[in-house]
Amino acid sequence: DEHDEVIVRSTIDLGHNLGMRVVAEGVEDAGIIDRLRTLGCDAAQGYGLSRPLPLDRLLVWLNSCSFPVARVQAGEERPVEREQVRAGVVRSIRSVG
Repeated sequence: DEHDEVIVRSTIDLGHNLGMRVVAEGVEDAGIIDRLRTLGCDAAQGYGLSRPLPLDRLLVWLNSCSFPVARVQAGEERPVEREQVRAGVVRSIRSVG
């Protein structure tokens, strides 16, 4: 609803004004993903993107997903190569152990 959007927009703006990247958690569907992108949210996670996957299936999913992978800076989307995303995921998983 309208009040929820004001809270979300304000939270995104606050994070950016503090020099942070903003990640929306619990995103359930493509409509919310699109709205968050419009509001300038930097990243999202949730079942609207994918259910949890083991690493081998995650890598397959990253190579075949239908949504655009992009990095948002200063409100401007810049494409990110899927291989960069894949490499980042693998690095993150390896660093956790």
